[in-house]
Amino acid sequence: MGKDRELATQEKVLVSKIIEEDADLCLELQLQEAITASALESTAGGCEADETNYKVDRLGYDLSLTRLAQESEDRLLAQKLVNDGKKDLDLLLSDKKLVHGMMQGGDKPSKKKGHEKAKTMPVYSSSIHETFRLYSKGLVSEGHLKDETRLFGGFGASICDSYDHPLVEMKKALGDELLALPEAVELTAIIHVLGWSLDLDLRRVTLYCDDSNILAYVTGKTQSEDSTIAKLVEEVTSLQSRFLSFKALPVRRDIISLVKLAKDAITSQTRWIEDGVEWETCPICYDYSQPQEMYEVPTCFHRVCMVCMRKQVTGLLHNWKGTQCPCCMTEIRIEDCKPIADPAQVNLMIERKREDMINIADRVYCPNPSCSFLMSKRPLLMETRRVFLDAAESGARKCMECGFCFCINCATKWHYDLTCLQFRKTKAYKNSDRSDFEAAAERYGWKTCSVCQTTVELAEGCKHMTCSSVNMSSVTPADQNG
Repeated sequence: MGKDRELATQEKVLVSKIIEEDADLCLELQLQEAITASALESTAGGCEADETNYKVDRLGYDLSLTRLAQESEDRLLAQKLVNDGKKDLDLLLSDKKLVHGMMQGGDKPSKKKGHEKAKTMPVYSSSIHETFRLYSKGLVSEGHLKDETRLFGGFGASICDSYDHPLVEMKKALGDELLALPEAVELTAIIHVLGWSLDLDLRRVTLYCDDSNILAYVTGKTQSEDSTIAKLVEEVTSLQSRFLSFKALPVRRDIISLVKLAKDAITSQTRWIEDGVEWETCPICYDYSQPQEMYEVPTCFHRVCMVCMRKQVTGLLHNWKGTQCPCCMTEIRIEDCKPIADPAQVNLMIERKREDMINIADRVYCPNPSCSFLMSKRPLLMETRRVFLDAAESGARKCMECGFCFCINCATKWHYDLTCLQFRKTKAYKNSDRSDFEAAAERYGWKTCSVCQTTVELAEGCKHMTCSSVNMSSVTPADQNG
């Protein structure tokens, strides 16, 4: 969009200059004609012109005056077009210089009190007729600075064009005086983004709020009895009046990027330098670690040392409930666990995730010791019918991963031309791993859950058990198989 505007402006200036040059050429030719006519009149000064020639000359003179007037008007029009084109071009260049200067200046503080300059991102174009979108998010979080635990505050803000493309972003840490009031932090963030917009000479803006109470303050629908909040709302109102157009609306999209900026502003306050080395405190073990040795959870932005995160992953894999942040229990995506888990653990996470997607009663594992692939009963049956047409009646199944053919009832290699009862009497079954397992279960009194088919051993306590897989109420051994 910026390139199109620049090309249109350059074309406008070029056309104006051509018109101006044509007008100059016409004026010069007219002057030459007037000089030639004057010289001819002085040569024939002794001769008396007749009335007809005088009328013709008079008519030509009147036509020349008319043409000169039209050319003068064209010249003024061309000059106006040139001036307008230069103004548009100057505006475009001014925007580019401003952005370039901000990119060079980084996060340098503004000369105006109450807000600071922003870090820029790629800018598309600006216009006095365009309505820019403003977003901000203020946060207060408990953190650790060495051995001290206290509150830290910060905010993130963003200015977007009318198509919601981010133009510039900023983040800032906040002082202790506002941290007791989360609403004060949110309003302070709004004050900064409004002041920052005025620094950029943006004239039309729409502010988006993700907090209904803050939106009510900004729009004047609610007034706060707290003097601090009231003072901040008054400053917001004062800044609103300096725009040609201002609106405040509820936020319509995800603002996770602003939360990230606010968290970064808070994190910057929890670091310190000793002997030229930067440190921060792990909120789990309270040990000091360098920033590059900390893992930032992508979903909630908590920072935990790599040692604690690896322990967290190992512990959760033993009693699988998903991989979670140790600070807030927010789920961590498997693809984000690669820096804190080895490949075998990642593969196990994927397998456990697949288990979660299949109902406990529909799970089927391949009995091939080198495979053990997890499948769902219905897709497995449909796949097997391509090989065994009577799979539903016979119990034959074919592993969708390794192609191993097995009996879903006996959990052993498929017994062709034999029923399950006949196969259990054969030497092949008695020598199978399945037979050895069933014998051990009978010898040691192991029981199989009637819901999830998991075999369990009674170590202590009463003879009631609860299926942890489906969180069912207690089940007595009489309700179980065997």
